Amino acid sequence: EGSDKLNGSAGVQSNVTLGSIGGSCANSTLTLVFVGTYRTSTTSANAIHALSIANGDICWTFTGGDANPNMDILPGAPAVSAVDNTVYFVGRAAGGTVQPSVWALNTQDGTLRWSRNLGDVDSPPTLNSSKTTLYVGTNSGTLYGLNTSDGSTRWSLNVGGQVSGFIWVQG
Repeated sequence: EGSDKLNGSAGVQSNVTLGSIGGSCANSTLTLVFVGTYRTSTTSANAIHALSIANGDICWTFTGGDANPNMDILPGAPAVSAVDNTVYFVGRAAGGTVQPSVWALNTQDGTLRWSRNLGDVDSPPTLNSSKTTLYVGTNSGTLYGLNTSDGSTRWSLNVGGQVSGFIWVQG
């Protein structure tokens, strides 16, 4: 039997200016915490939530399905860039289907910037210090350096086994 829960990992961004998104967060500048769901009962309807750190109100939710690509479980912590107001999540690709496994969302309103299918990903993404490259390691053993502006591949390397745990960037 599946379970519905938050993934236990979150990212935080301070001073996010929100527009007319509705609810108690509209037209304000807040510190947000970003969390993804880990619904094992579905491979297509998980979600990413942006919550006000002050009171826990949900400011926006991005849900797979409908006009957006489907979204499988989101097992790791996101990477957050205040430079371009983007939060990056990774997840499963529903058993290797064409479903995306890397997501870039606008932190201000939750709109999709880009997504990619790299196969199943269980380790959290990592940004370089200039926030121009996102490092993603797949369960099939490939480490990717992705361009943060559009998700295109800068480079990739087969490391010979599943990438698990945190990807460390030096310098």
